[in-house]
Amino acid sequence: MKKYENREPILLVFSTAYTSRQIIDRNLQIYYLSRDAGNYFKKMIVVNPVSQLQDVFDGHKFKYPKTSNFGKFIMVEGGIGEKVSTNQFLMLIRFLKSQANLLYKTFRLLRKYKVELIRGEDPRIAGFYAYIFAKIFGKKLIIGVWGNPLRVRQETKKPISAKFFKDIRKEYNFEKIILKKANWVLVQNFENKLYAIEAGVKPEKLGFAKLGMGIDSNHFLEIDSRRKDLPLEIFEIRSEEH
Repeated sequence: MKKYENREPILLVFSTAYTSRQIIDRNLQIYYLSRDAGNYFKKMIVVNPVSQLQDVFDGHKFKYPKTSNFGKFIMVEGGIGEKVSTNQFLMLIRFLKSQANLLYKTFRLLRKYKVELIRGEDPRIAGFYAYIFAKIFGKKLIIGVWGNPLRVRQETKKPISAKFFKDIRKEYNFEKIILKKANWVLVQNFENKLYAIEAGVKPEKLGFAKLGMGIDSNHFLEIDSRRKDLPLEIFEIRSEEH
């Protein structure tokens, strides 16, 4: 027990927003660094369970699971085992195997740290994983709502995570379940708040996270004074695949 208590406390984040390659290419480190705006945690572990979907879309192919070190946070990315096949059962087996490998790698990494708080950056795939880990570690759960999924679905006429939900109603019902499990739900504006309340979140569980926390400090400098370094040079990113 003493050995466990001496481990470095961390924030565990589940997010499907970006991959490590996108963070490097677009200099998006602040997106995750802002999750610890008070600089309480010395380290964060960020897990994207379905990075392969985005990497393939961007034309990248990596071996999953993969780990990237961004200094303040470590990112763990998972695959879905996707290959062109007409055999749905075989595709499901590949998906489950890929996710099992991700979970194994994540738990091995977490053995080095003490998980203090868990966040899911959406009430779907990321929220589901965050809820499972919150139950396993017995920690408080935060779910982020960074948009209005109802309005998005009204415009697109399809689920946001269409790879995992067959129709809009099932996706919405799933979101309501995840939001109900959260100890707190964070939104960034009144529009997001309306969605959360309509989904059944009690007002006392809602909190606002200011957008300004997610703006890189480089943008507040005069143009001539801004950093010209490449992200790789700034953060000394190391990865198993890069």
